[in-house]
Amino acid sequence: MPTHRQRMLAALRREPIDRIEWMPRLELWYKAHQRAGTLPQKYRGWDLRSIYHDQGLGFPAKGFGNVFTSVTKGVETVTRRKGDEIRQETITPVGTVSTLHRHSATLSADGIGALEVEHMIKGPADYDVVAWIYEHTEYTPTYEAFRAYDMECGDDGIPQANSPWSPPGELMRRLIGWGDCYYHLADYPQKFERLLAIMIDKYWEMHKLLVESPALIIQHGAHFHAQMSPPPIFRQFFVPYLTKVATLYHAHGKLLQFHGDADVNGLEEMILEIGYDIAECLVTAPMVKVTLQRLREVWGDHITIWGGVPSNILCDPFTDQEFDAYLLDLFRTIAPGNAFILGVADMVMPAAKWDRFESILPMVERYGRYPIPA
Repeated sequence: MPTHRQRMLAALRREPIDRIEWMPRLELWYKAHQRAGTLPQKYRGWDLRSIYHDQGLGFPAKGFGNVFTSVTKGVETVTRRKGDEIRQETITPVGTVSTLHRHSATLSADGIGALEVEHMIKGPADYDVVAWIYEHTEYTPTYEAFRAYDMECGDDGIPQANSPWSPPGELMRRLIGWGDCYYHLADYPQKFERLLAIMIDKYWEMHKLLVESPALIIQHGAHFHAQMSPPPIFRQFFVPYLTKVATLYHAHGKLLQFHGDADVNGLEEMILEIGYDIAECLVTAPMVKVTLQRLREVWGDHITIWGGVPSNILCDPFTDQEFDAYLLDLFRTIAPGNAFILGVADMVMPAAKWDRFESILPMVERYGRYPIPA
């Protein structure tokens, strides 16, 4: 019988195999129920990897596939805590910038980190400080640590090499914030574009380490959302850079992956044009507007979809009958099953019905055998 790793490789290579791979992410579900003491009775005291094995699941190997570390020299970081808030100041020779994160009891109970409520760039003076930070950041390879993690994953899955978001996404969402980035783009276009150019130049140093790394799959790009970065903006700022990145990776035999937990409706053709190989944690209707059928029509087998099960259909108010009907339609949509890894987008939520989740593997074994009839 093929291993999870072999099924995953077959999907990435557009090759037939016995059946599609079922490889969901359980980290959030596990952390929340472990903290609350509400794991299924059988799994109390178990580690997450053991649950994957017991459930017969492939291991997504997300989050620990690091092939480099980064450090910014010449800065001082000061952290201040007040109640549920954490303010972090980054002090440089050219000025100081800060962020503010806010915790909540609800998020903490589910193992979710704090929400960033103030971003690093708040006004025009912050651009030069952030530019200095990027210019003084250095990258160091950690290939042996990645090889060790790859060995640990074994036949259960293939680790993906992590990298930051793409520079336009990093600048617009993380450094400025979606709420203000378009005001900044209108009010300070020269500062915005200068900083973006500096970030891109610095990222090529990172890409050099990535393409020389032992990783097969490189994740670069995340949360492409047509409302937050609409098609004209995505075409102007994202496509040229990411197309060059894809060309570089392909020349070195690497596969380029983006983290797709946002609504790509209206961006799907540009994502294909970029040259992405994998859409990981790809969220589709009924969570967002774009449908799995639409993405299969546009992408064909050029982009391997890793997703297909929106996390909300595992929860109320969706009924078991609606869930079963969705899964049966999914198998028809992905027929004959090439370039597809079944997963939950983005993750299995704490509110997921566990019996519903456990029903998926038998359905995969019954309806997901290659070639799946249309």
